[in-house]
Amino acid sequence: MLEPWRPLLCHLRPRRLAVPTAPTAPIALRDSGSAPYPRTMSSTAGIPTIELTQDETRLVHLLTDCADWVDQRPDLVNALRLKDEHGEWIGRERTKDPVELRIAGGWVRDKLLGRQSDDIDVSTSPDPITGLKFAMLFEQYLESIGQRDLMGRLTKIEAKPEQSKHLETATARVCNLSVDWVQQRGQEVYTAGSRIPTVAFGTPLEDAERRDLTINALFYNLRTRSIEDQTGKGLADLGFVPLKPKRIRTPLEPVKTFHDDPLRVVRAVRFAARFGREYELDTEMERAIKRDEIKEALRNPQKISRERVGTELDKMLLGNDPRYAYELIERLELHPLIFLYDHPKSFHGPPGVVPSPTASPLPADRSSSPPPPPDTTVTVRAATVLARLLRPSSDPELPELHPLLQLSAVPFPESNDAHSAPPTYPPSVPETSSLPYLSHVYPSTIKRLFLSCGLLPLYDLVTIEKNKVIWVGEKVVRDGIKGPTVDIGFTKRARDAQEILRKLVKSVEGVAEAANGEDVKMLDEASERAEIGMRLRNPAVHDGMHQRWNVSLLWSLVLDLVEAGQDVASQRAVIETYNRFIAKVLAHQLDKRSFESTLLDGKAVNALLPFTKSSPAMPRILDLIMRLQLSHPETTKADVEGYLLDEARQEEIRRMVDDAKPVPKGKKRKDPTAQ
Repeated sequence: MLEPWRPLLCHLRPRRLAVPTAPTAPIALRDSGSAPYPRTMSSTAGIPTIELTQDETRLVHLLTDCADWVDQRPDLVNALRLKDEHGEWIGRERTKDPVELRIAGGWVRDKLLGRQSDDIDVSTSPDPITGLKFAMLFEQYLESIGQRDLMGRLTKIEAKPEQSKHLETATARVCNLSVDWVQQRGQEVYTAGSRIPTVAFGTPLEDAERRDLTINALFYNLRTRSIEDQTGKGLADLGFVPLKPKRIRTPLEPVKTFHDDPLRVVRAVRFAARFGREYELDTEMERAIKRDEIKEALRNPQKISRERVGTELDKMLLGNDPRYAYELIERLELHPLIFLYDHPKSFHGPPGVVPSPTASPLPADRSSSPPPPPDTTVTVRAATVLARLLRPSSDPELPELHPLLQLSAVPFPESNDAHSAPPTYPPSVPETSSLPYLSHVYPSTIKRLFLSCGLLPLYDLVTIEKNKVIWVGEKVVRDGIKGPTVDIGFTKRARDAQEILRKLVKSVEGVAEAANGEDVKMLDEASERAEIGMRLRNPAVHDGMHQRWNVSLLWSLVLDLVEAGQDVASQRAVIETYNRFIAKVLAHQLDKRSFESTLLDGKAVNALLPFTKSSPAMPRILDLIMRLQLSHPETTKADVEGYLLDEARQEEIRRMVDDAKPVPKGKKRKDPTAQ
């Protein structure tokens, strides 16, 4: 039996040869062209293998050939040495020790599990062969053999040790693969007068122990063509050792691992969610995550960048099971640390539309004490409902969703320009789909719906920023997870839209309550058409770019189902109500008519009613025209002109124009209700 401290090496040879069997299942290497290999092992299963693609095979040969080339040219390594501000040489000179190269982490893990990965991390040693130096030498080597075109632009990524990124990295595209080079990591070294450590070169075991999780601490040695399990835990935790449970755990004591880089807490949640419930979450690691000093490190912007937190959250929400990710976040008490904001500076805002950051007044009656902490369990409930609705055929207890509420994720289009974002929605319907055009979305839309689940506990909280009132969720997405502008806009509009649509659906169904407690129902069909159409035209509901009315409606359905609780009869009733609402939208052709242009544009209105020229009230005037068109679909341009020229209508429009005029500085607008 192997001693627990000794690194486990499963030796491989090129092509396909058996290896020693104890204490883990044997592993072999195959070059591209072979059949796929089994993803799981049993006592009678065949040998699991790593399937190298043609690009990977070529990359491996180029890297090892370059290592041999560098071994024969120590002067090239020494030529890359730099001097410090005192003119002293930095680092040591090249020794006779051969260059060692290992592919580390996720690529090894994914290849063992039968998953493709084009993200390759190469660790380099010995000192002074840093990742950047080897990458620069690799570029020279390709030049020398006339194959520089196999490598894209080499980029240096600076170390940021104050934010737990201790080593500089070099990155480039090689053989159609994304390759990062970084030195083999050892112990932290503190220099005199500095609180920020540097990381020395280390042994393969030290490097493995400094990684976030055991399943990410496996190496593929390019010299020996072998898988190395330096910690003796990685293969077992991946499920390659019979009778051993699959586990998510850290190589070292978890408190030390998380102190080294607090982001590893969030990464542990992501990998646990990615690999599913069959992987046990290590009990000691769970206790460490809940420790106060680890939580404080996660809050500290000097220790961890919020962009990195946002990136990990994005990967969770784009993954296989965002619902399970939220369950783990709740279980580990991480919600306020991921969705970070200053709670003592928040207060309850109006339950309706988010206050405008450019025009909202400061509430005069806000309490000096912060509101109680939000109920974050609603995030899990909302994510559970959303996950069920996104897989409607898997839930026989609920009625079938209308096709417009059945969202289907379409893969992002391929693009050669890494900086060009894909369009927000797919331009066409896949040939194999039976769903309507509006039901097809990119994965980013699904991600933003799940992101809205995480922000749901904050829906009634606002804060003050630059003397304006803003929704706390906006600040969380912008500053807490450094989300892109489109995510900020989507989540804000989703919050606005659900308030509009939930009331609209109830009023159409006749179950809404007026201020006097009586039920509100549309008075007639014309009013109903106009009311539904105008609500669908609201930019928060549908803007033709980032927001679609059926996606907004699905989010409203999620919230109504959360409110309905666990009662299946109530859930069925809610879904049937939404199905009837969409049927009514289609029956009135409001899915098209709501988004048509007005028969008269602003210029035509100015010509007809000169007093409207340059008035800020024009959008409201155009809304009057659109409401007329929706109420009476047979309306013509002449009808609209006659409608606007009506004496009573002109008087109403004059009041709109007067009310929209800017108030002179220092004066207050007159209250029209005052006597």
